[in-house]
Amino acid sequence: MITTVDANTKTATNQTTRAAETKNLGGLASSNSSPTVHGAPELVRVRDSGAIAAPGGHGERGNGGGMTVEDIEESKKDIILSFLDVEGNYFTVLAYRYTTILSAQLINFWAIVLVVVISFLFLHVRYHITQIIGIFICVGGMGVLLGSDHITGANGGDISRSNQIKGDLFALVGATFYGMSNVAEEFLVSKRPLYEVVGQIGFWGMIINGTQAGIFDRASFRSATWDGAVGGYIVGYTLCLTIFYSLAPIMFRLASAAFFNISLLTGNFWGVVIGIRVFGLQIHWMYPIAFVLIIGGLVIYFVGKKVLGEARKPWLGKNQEGGISGIGTARRRAEGVDTGVIV
Repeated sequence: MITTVDANTKTATNQTTRAAETKNLGGLASSNSSPTVHGAPELVRVRDSGAIAAPGGHGERGNGGGMTVEDIEESKKDIILSFLDVEGNYFTVLAYRYTTILSAQLINFWAIVLVVVISFLFLHVRYHITQIIGIFICVGGMGVLLGSDHITGANGGDISRSNQIKGDLFALVGATFYGMSNVAEEFLVSKRPLYEVVGQIGFWGMIINGTQAGIFDRASFRSATWDGAVGGYIVGYTLCLTIFYSLAPIMFRLASAAFFNISLLTGNFWGVVIGIRVFGLQIHWMYPIAFVLIIGGLVIYFVGKKVLGEARKPWLGKNQEGGISGIGTARRRAEGVDTGVIV
């Protein structure tokens, strides 16, 4: 793992990782170094927060509550989505064990590229010129942010060449899984109720993640430090990820997987804002510039569409007849109907 350094010279992203190690979250991030352990709690919580907790949940569309051929096909899609999501988390966390944060963040740009390409080729999404400009501005802002990290030395410390290559490959695999899972989730939530998709992700993800942890991380569980501090971190982390997993599908309906991924570029800046209060970090003068560029790029990207923007999905038909009329969808907004039911 990355060694601990002076808080006043590191970004919040670096500092959060080190704080996890020094505050006995090492039971999760250092002594056991289990990437799967990071994903298990929120998957259980997301499963419980969804109205569906088992594959039989699809049966509400069948006769007599039994599963139909359509339900089985939908469950296959859910399993694939859950697998992509779990592996995206796993390999991204694993990458930070071997490579620098600077390299991992640069490679994560691949997720944005992949989302745009997959959406263009398979979902027939066509991007307006202003959206492309917005993406490039956001990437430029992130470049300024990474440059600031490099100047202040917040790039993860000394990493051997062999570990660097291994970590970069893990980061690339993680970004690939993330990009595919985001596009797949956008597609599914445009056609089905939110509670169904989120509940199925949690259910199948819990099984996949648990199986993977049992195979690869048994030693980590045995050597982990389990105390009140670690429990508190797990609870906080789980709550944050529960909110994240619950709101992300709405973002996919209102906008797109591409907008979602470039929005995540603001995460580093917000991490620094929190780090100033929690860890006593000193903000570098380039950070505000980076933040303005990223936010400006997001605004340009989003205003490039018409009134309904990216909420209108090209794969659902001209009048969105192929999609569900639910919260955040273009179909509901076009119909002007509010049933009071959140789907």
